[in-house]
Amino acid sequence: MKTRFQFKTEKCAVCFACQTACMDQNDTDLEKGEVPLRIVKTREAKEYENQRIYGISIGCLHCEEPACIQACPSNCLFRDEDTGMVLFDSSDCIACRGCLTACPNDSVFFSPDRRMIKCDGCVERVRRSLDPACTRVCPTGALTLG
Repeated sequence: MKTRFQFKTEKCAVCFACQTACMDQNDTDLEKGEVPLRIVKTREAKEYENQRIYGISIGCLHCEEPACIQACPSNCLFRDEDTGMVLFDSSDCIACRGCLTACPNDSVFFSPDRRMIKCDGCVERVRRSLDPACTRVCPTGALTLG
């Protein structure tokens, strides 16, 4: 099963549900300096006549050809054969930030202890045939996994 996140800007209600669900699923502690692995950003609309502000849900897309995997000299990143998700094991991370530089979607982060971290697509949920937390709560279907 190969999976990839898809986002449709025109459907986004800018409700931040996906970001909140991600933070809840991953027990993100903002007070300790942890960052959400999915972030909603807003932009002023120019191409959408009926919207004044539109949202962009940013998280790992689990790319077909992930540049982050190739950029990591420690082999911390790999593709899960069953789900197609780009996963990581940061125990050997040397904090070179090659993955951060290589990611075209700004979806790689570093934890307060200087270890690489990124969205794992809620891979354990997906393996049990459940939707990732972020797509499960999207009320408009703007964010999907397919």
